[in-house]
Amino acid sequence: MSRTNTSNTISPKASALTRLAARCFIDGDHALLSALGDAIDALLVDEDDETLQAASDELVEQDLEAAADFWEFAKERAEMFLTETGEVTTLFAIPILEPDKIARFSADLTATALVRYGLVCERATVTFYPVPVDGGCLLNMDPVDIFRLHRQMGMDHHLVAEMLGNPQTPQNIPSYICFIGTITYPAQLPGPCLAWQLDVGEYLDRYGKWSEHVDQEALWLETRCNALGIPGRFVFAVREGAQEYQELMLVEFIQNAVNFSQKPQHILAKLTDGIMEDMTLELYDAQQHFGALQISWRSLGETRAEILEKLFDALRAAGISGMMFETHATSTKCNRAMH
Repeated sequence: MSRTNTSNTISPKASALTRLAARCFIDGDHALLSALGDAIDALLVDEDDETLQAASDELVEQDLEAAADFWEFAKERAEMFLTETGEVTTLFAIPILEPDKIARFSADLTATALVRYGLVCERATVTFYPVPVDGGCLLNMDPVDIFRLHRQMGMDHHLVAEMLGNPQTPQNIPSYICFIGTITYPAQLPGPCLAWQLDVGEYLDRYGKWSEHVDQEALWLETRCNALGIPGRFVFAVREGAQEYQELMLVEFIQNAVNFSQKPQHILAKLTDGIMEDMTLELYDAQQHFGALQISWRSLGETRAEILEKLFDALRAAGISGMMFETHATSTKCNRAMH
């Protein structure tokens, strides 16, 4: 694949990083990933987000997929690093899918369950941030933000609180929250310490055993309700949990309208689609407006087509067949029935 030369307006450091990243993610020279990782680590330690962003912008001009891979790789480097004492420390997250079920959450008991069911090795130390945090804030963090958060997690919770903030959430956007923390373990172990370092089948098998018991053992709930999502490395778990939470909110929003109306065939769904932005779903019948739900896709690592498929499936399952589209790009509307 041919590539354009990087811009003369960016720094030599950013230009060199761009060339190295292009070799890895466009040319497929994975032998250079170690060198790229070392270069990114140095920028993270210096909190040089300007150079990282400049390299990312240059890659966007060459190959969008490569730019996304580079950004994800940089985030992974920020999530896990070696401490001065020779230990590995990694950020992790646990999505919260049922926020009203976590009032009796115990960090100690959850950490014990992570070890008991094989998600974390016995020689690891699991430390939770004391309160749930805004998942939207976590989704929007760049690699330097993640590194800064990681470094402060075990040092100063006041600085962490300032980083995470507490933005007000508009009423039509579901409040997605997560538990986050760090896992620290000796660098020299005979095998992987974290289940998400194993193959996906083994990882999900261990998660399944953990999820069968964690509601009762760590949340003190009488019955299992899957209040917590899949624990995993920070960026992956936050994003995957956001996708699952959004699906739950979509189904609940549609079902509430159906339950109130009792006549799903009379409900009209209006989808406002910004093409390159979030979508907004509104539900109506002849008498009332049932509200609006904002549906994200770009920040969640999904495609617009994947979101539309989930949306149509949820409406069809609820018995809603009337659909009206409105796009910002054309400002035109078209009515159609789904079959």
